[in-house]
Amino acid sequence: MTDPTSKGYENPAWVAAHFGFEAQINDLARPDGADKHRTGAIYGATDQSYTPVAARPPGKWNDYEIRVRGQDYTVLLNGQQATTFTDTDPGRGMPTTAEVPAYLGLQAHTGRVWFRRIRISVI
Repeated sequence: MTDPTSKGYENPAWVAAHFGFEAQINDLARPDGADKHRTGAIYGATDQSYTPVAARPPGKWNDYEIRVRGQDYTVLLNGQQATTFTDTDPGRGMPTTAEVPAYLGLQAHTGRVWFRRIRISVI
């Protein structure tokens, strides 16, 4: 069973990294410049289909939409598809249920990031 308390976190921000996935916000693709670390990617997922989408300049709001249907993830940045990814790792809480949850995080390596109008819809 997936248990986020099993890791003894000092910082619970790691829960999504270990028990789910993180949607990346980082135009510099830290730490190594790889597409799997770029804005719009599912952070670190090697088998995603990624297409770079330009973010708006600092000080302008971006529209970030993350769709998860079953184990299929799609990320749109300002209305354009940046990535698609299908989770096949049973260690990541698949399928997500109250007893065996999977988590989704928003990942940024450095700098300030603000969020507004965060909505979650369950279909």
